[in-house]
Amino acid sequence: MLDQLLTDSDKFKAGCWELIAGRFGYEAPGLKFILGYANSDFEDTVTNWLKVVHPADIRVVFRAYVNYMQSDRDMPFVQRARLLHKNGSVRHVMFMGKVLQGLTVHRRKRMAGGYYDFTSQVIAIEQARHADAAKSEFLSVMSHELLTPMNAIMGFANLLSENPRIDQLEHLGMLKFSALHLLTLIEDILHFNQLDMGRIVLKEEDIHLHKLLSTIVEGHLKSANSKGLCLKLNIDDTLPAQVITDPVRLSQILNNLISNAVKFTSVGQITLDVSQIANYAEHARVHFEVKDTGIGIPGEKQQMIFETFVQASSDNKRPYNGTGLGLAITSRLLKLMSADIKVHSEPGVGSSFFFDLDLRLKNPTVRLHGKEKEFDDMSDTLADMRVLLVEDNDVNVYLAEHFLRKWQVQYDLAQNGEVALDKVKKNDYDLILMDLQMPVMDGYEATRAIRALDGKYAVLPIIALTASAELNMMTKILDAGMNSCIRKPFKPEELYKQLAANFKKNNDAGTAG
Repeated sequence: MLDQLLTDSDKFKAGCWELIAGRFGYEAPGLKFILGYANSDFEDTVTNWLKVVHPADIRVVFRAYVNYMQSDRDMPFVQRARLLHKNGSVRHVMFMGKVLQGLTVHRRKRMAGGYYDFTSQVIAIEQARHADAAKSEFLSVMSHELLTPMNAIMGFANLLSENPRIDQLEHLGMLKFSALHLLTLIEDILHFNQLDMGRIVLKEEDIHLHKLLSTIVEGHLKSANSKGLCLKLNIDDTLPAQVITDPVRLSQILNNLISNAVKFTSVGQITLDVSQIANYAEHARVHFEVKDTGIGIPGEKQQMIFETFVQASSDNKRPYNGTGLGLAITSRLLKLMSADIKVHSEPGVGSSFFFDLDLRLKNPTVRLHGKEKEFDDMSDTLADMRVLLVEDNDVNVYLAEHFLRKWQVQYDLAQNGEVALDKVKKNDYDLILMDLQMPVMDGYEATRAIRALDGKYAVLPIIALTASAELNMMTKILDAGMNSCIRKPFKPEELYKQLAANFKKNNDAGTAG
């Protein structure tokens, strides 16, 4: 009965088949053609066809067929299988069929259906997966190679800033500015890649919204004041103080918008307005708006600026540097938060970027975002703290040693994970600072080995200190057993905060014991 369905299917990737009890019929030539066989190469029996099914799939296909034949068969039979080509390669084929009710041959049931060779799609998916993995690996290696010298540049700039001569202040300021600018460009590219590959997941926390907004604005005061600009924060009286959101992503969005406003404004002021526009039982709708009196954006370019690597001015002599990724990143982050960014701008008058976010409300008990009070002034003593620094880069060792000595921290050095494991077995440490990419034994392997020692080693704080920007780095860090991560180039106050927090926690636990 399949004669009417057959055309030139043997020339294509799809065709029909019919099974009468234990025998294929009619359409076997088309499927044989796909597998590199001539029709005369073997007879169309189930036994012969099973010989071209991948050994790992034979049991699966047979079980699926038996289960189907024992069912009520209202639904069609659907099963994918790997078939072996004559040259040894694998073809991926999808089979679909149905028992022909009432039609039998010598009381044997007949089953008919079709097949489709989707090998090209499987290959394309695998190639895309390998490309993503290669891209991730490339960015991880490149970020490490870029951020490691950046750690040295910014680290030495911080060292020189501790007791500079008056004639060095201007040069140090220019050095820090250039280093921060380069670091921003690197991080823009890395953040965009993470968004592009869908690897960024929102992590909501309990935050004090007013304090977060104040901290963000304070971070831009110096750059705004250096241009003679007035930077203001206006908070609506009805704005809830305590909300649940992702503080890192919200900060990134607002920092991008304020930084752009400062960059493109020469005279006047920049304002961050935040107001509540609706309040519900469990969440509030909050309006965020960054306004400036800058150069403005022509109407025909106001949507283009949210595309990748695009700035409103394409002139090679434009006075404003950057990757053109800031607004693209901002737009994509807001989409993750179920919001859209909009712009109103007039050339020569200024611009206004705004968006609305639904922020979940919480009870009054809240852990404030930002620095813990006890560590704000870096006054806690670390004199009795013992740290193992695991690092193979001499410059990074020099920088870390400077601050550890300054804070009177007792420390040992290990050039790789193998040396670190040996020292941990022989000495008592309050904390380990663990680099990730090292010869002999890397930080991941060393951490797993330390955790495997059990006892006190199961709770020994291990902090990753790394320049890596691997897309799944935090997952790998936590899976290996590390507690948290400090990114290079590290800020001295961030390192201090991590050391002090863990040292205080250990001391409190010892007192309680």
